[in-house]
Amino acid sequence: MWPWRISIIIKLMDPVTSVIISSHNGARTIRQAIDSALEQKDVPGDFEVIVVDDASTDHTAEILRSYGRTLTSIVQPTNCGVSATLNHGVRESRGKYVAFLHDDDYFRPDKLREAVFALNQVDAVLAFSDYIIIDSETDASIEVVKFDHAPELEEMFVKWECIGPPSSVTVRKEFFNACGGFDERLRWCEDINLWLRLRAQGSFVHVPRELTVYRKRSSIRVIDKRYPLEQLLMFERIMREHFGRRAEGLIAHARDQRAAMLLGVALHEIDQGRPADAIRTLYELICYRPSYPLRSVPLRRLVQRHNLSRLARILRIS
Repeated sequence: MWPWRISIIIKLMDPVTSVIISSHNGARTIRQAIDSALEQKDVPGDFEVIVVDDASTDHTAEILRSYGRTLTSIVQPTNCGVSATLNHGVRESRGKYVAFLHDDDYFRPDKLREAVFALNQVDAVLAFSDYIIIDSETDASIEVVKFDHAPELEEMFVKWECIGPPSSVTVRKEFFNACGGFDERLRWCEDINLWLRLRAQGSFVHVPRELTVYRKRSSIRVIDKRYPLEQLLMFERIMREHFGRRAEGLIAHARDQRAAMLLGVALHEIDQGRPADAIRTLYELICYRPSYPLRSVPLRRLVQRHNLSRLARILRIS
């Protein structure tokens, strides 16, 4: 009789950890993401999986229905962006800890166990791990990203990636809620902004193992054509709003990222036989970040033989 009663009590208890999976038109990869979360091993306490579908137009909803009650599925009627999607999932969660997962990433089998163990051992706001980068189209391994320590706050203002993407992070929900979660005005670099606000509340702990696999969009064909200027300007505004002058180094780095993207897009447009588009993109780059093409890294990129041939081709055409 007693074992039966105990099992009922356990079932009624809230899970220790909530996995929040954000998805928008992720039908190609979301099943792997969900399965990697559901198949976590030896997690301290129970855990739940919540998928928030950000108004997908592919067959993501059909895939989610196939899981039945093994996960909680939430469908947003309009596309709100990743920040609002993850915040929605956290609001519906019951766990003490929250682990994030995008629909094109996946966990290694001991991700939650290691992250929860680390947070249980130290009084930290957030646990993050090393991670593996694979190509989004081919799944070929690109890089293993390792960290050697948990960063101090000031270090995070001068170095762009002191910790990994959201899928490598597990956070105490009380601190996530205390700082207001992801800023829903941002659809780009929302994680950088949140990590800084969380680090201002307390320390991070680094788990020195590759616990997440992160898909990188390495092909121009699957990358957004540009880092949208309006989002970059919003990022600058919000960073200054939260951190004042301390954010200037990160803002400069974000501008350089957009400039690098514009250069890559221009070279791709040349290869596609679209010289007019390439000229417009190069003009936008020069207006936006005039000194960028003369810096050592982009300059070395431009003077490579195949890129000089590209530029010569566009000059002949124009």
